[in-house]
Amino acid sequence: MKILIVGPGRVGCCLARLFAASGIEVTLCGRTPPVTHPSSFDLVLLAVPDGAIEEAAATVAGWNPGGPLLHTSGFRPPRLPPAQPLTAGSLHPAAAFPSPELPVEMLRRVVFLVQGTPEARATAGRLLDCCRLTAVTAEQLDPAAYHAGCVMAANFTALMGLAARRLMVAAGVTPEQAYGLVESLVASVAGREGALTGPAARGNLETVTAEAELVARVAPELAELFLAGNLAIGRECGQERLVKALAAMRPPPALEE
Repeated sequence: MKILIVGPGRVGCCLARLFAASGIEVTLCGRTPPVTHPSSFDLVLLAVPDGAIEEAAATVAGWNPGGPLLHTSGFRPPRLPPAQPLTAGSLHPAAAFPSPELPVEMLRRVVFLVQGTPEARATAGRLLDCCRLTAVTAEQLDPAAYHAGCVMAANFTALMGLAARRLMVAAGVTPEQAYGLVESLVASVAGREGALTGPAARGNLETVTAEAELVARVAPELAELFLAGNLAIGRECGQERLVKALAAMRPPPALEE
């Protein structure tokens, strides 16, 4: 199978390495057409920012590609402008790409959301099958709600991890040790049902209050985040007494407007 990836950024580079490691013939290019004529590719994948999808699609359409055209966005619908005479779809990797050099072993765990026309979905499915990667399909999908979930899973987890490391370092753990501890904790929960644990989930207001006061002293910039997170956990776990008490608490003066 031969694919063309347009967009040599972090996502494009990572996916090119991932697919190539599974024996797929991959060509990666930017705005300049590849040396191989695009009509010889089974699939063209646009790995460009959301705002550049339409322009990139128009450019690729001028190259007369032979296979379906998909993009990697999770927020944009898989449809392309009506003027594009291309079979369209989306192949969204549910992952963060902080570097173009992520290990292939890590990339093999990425799950892909596939949408689009029947031909686009079939071709994308064939690519993922060849690479032994997991695909998720959805006939009816609200892209804004889906992408908001992706943002919470990735960015919010990263934010919480950074905050947790800062608190652990303040407690006396080295930054390297804190990274290992946070990585272990995040891997143990990772969106699993029943993963919410700790004092807020149990309704232990005394412990949560003591921890909130400590966070306000050692890392006041995290106090509001700490309270908001425990409040959300309490609501999710039905701890009404704790929720009422935390909702009445105020962040320290340093965090107020």
